[in-house]
Amino acid sequence: MLPALSYSQSKSEKYPKQTVINGDTVVILSLSQANEMNESFMEMQAKIDSINSIADTLQSVVINKDSENKNLQVELIQTENRLDKRYIRKERFDTVSDVILGIGIFATFFLITNHLNQY
Repeated sequence: MLPALSYSQSKSEKYPKQTVINGDTVVILSLSQANEMNESFMEMQAKIDSINSIADTLQSVVINKDSENKNLQVELIQTENRLDKRYIRKERFDTVSDVILGIGIFATFFLITNHLNQY
C-alpha cells in the first residue's frame, strides 16, 4: 500500500514526494512546496500572535476594570460611613431638639402655673 501511496503523491504537485530508504520514510519537497509550507506556518504564527495580543489586551481591560471596581467599593464604603455619621448626627440633633422642646414646654408650664398660683 505504501508504494501506491507514494506513487499517487508523486504524481501530484500539491503533495511532497515520499519514498522509503532503509526502512525510513523520506519526504522530498520542492522549493515552492517548502515556501508554501513556510508561508502557511507564518500565517498561522501571525494569527496566533494576533490572538495573543487580543488576549493580552483583554487581560489589561479586566485588570483595569477590577481596579475600578475596587476603587468604587472603597468609595461606596466611605460614602456609607459618611451617611451613617450624618444619620447618627441627625439622631443626636433630633434627640437634643426633643429634650430642649420638652424642657421648654415644662418650663413654660411651670412658669404659667407658678404665675397663676400667685393670684
